[in-house]
Formats: sequence, structure tokens, C-alpha cells
Amino acid sequence: YYGSEFECFLRQLATFLSLYKNGLHDMVKVRQRVERFSKYEKYRATLFLGIFERLFADYSDYLEQNRLYDFADMINDATELVRSEQSCMSGYEYILLDEVQDLSPNRLRLVREILQKNPQCRLFAVGDDWQSIYSWRGADFTNILNFERDFPGAKVIKLEQNYRSTQNILDAAQKIITKN
Repeated sequence: YYGSEFECFLRQLATFLSLYKNGLHDMVKVRQRVERFSKYEKYRATLFLGIFERLFADYSDYLEQNRLYDFADMINDATELVRSEQSCMSGYEYILLDEVQDLSPNRLRLVREILQKNPQCRLFAVGDDWQSIYSWRGADFTNILNFERDFPGAKVIKLEQNYRSTQNILDAAQKIITKN
């Protein structure tokens, strides 16, 4: 009985870890946010964060001691490398960015750093705010909605005609998407 509850809790910890690292969060700000919760939610979140912080420290130590990286670390370290090394990622003329709606803050930061190193570079980005499926790892569909704000001078071309499906399929999909 408790095995399934424990597995559920472990999945929550893993999801939180992914959101925390991919979202570029820091624990001080997370704890400040928890302070605004109601009494019960604050108590529960504080307990969770206490467990998370200990496990996160052990996890980070384990990765470091064994010279391992998780995917968030690869993105975050690559971003720092692009930022700090003069020649790293310079000379690019074009970047194709697919599935913009599935970018997490750390991935978007990496793209910005590459563009900053390459002012002449042209970014071609494609995405669909109705198809965001990676929110569990920090993806944010508002990347598309805020694209012009985040990338000044961007020219947005909206493809509003669907040539892949019949109207019956589109209507059924619209009902499901709207409900969810």
C-alpha cells in the first residue's frame, strides 16, 4: 500500500527537480513564495522543500563526485560556456528553433546567449501554443505568445490554415483541447 504512495512522492520530487533546474529557480525565492501560502499549504510545502533540499544536495554531490550530468545541467553549463568563452558558438548565421512552446527557461536562455554572441544571426522559430506537452519539465507555451516581446524585431507569421486534417477531425480535436 505505502509502496505506491512512496512511488508517487518520488515522481513528485523528480518533477519538482526538473522544474527547479530547468526553470532556473533558486531556493530563497521558492521559500519566499511559500510564505504567501495559506497555513496548511505553507506547512505542507515547507515539509516538501525540507525533504527536497536534502535530496537535491545529495543528488548534486552524487553527480559531481561521479562526473555526471543531467540534461538540465548540460543546458545550464552550455549557456555559461557560451556566455564566458569568447569564441564559443560564434560565427553562426542561422538558428532553427523548433517546438518553441516546449522550451523551458534555461533552453530559452541558451538561445538568447547564442544570439547575443552572433548579432548578425537570424532566428527561425516554429511552434504551436496548442501543442505544449512538456510543462512537467518547465516548458512554457507563453514563449510563443511573448515571442515578439522577447525577440524585438521578430516578424511573426501565423499559419492559421490546416491542410492535414478534415474539418470534422479539427472540430473534435478542438473540443478535447478546450475541455482539457
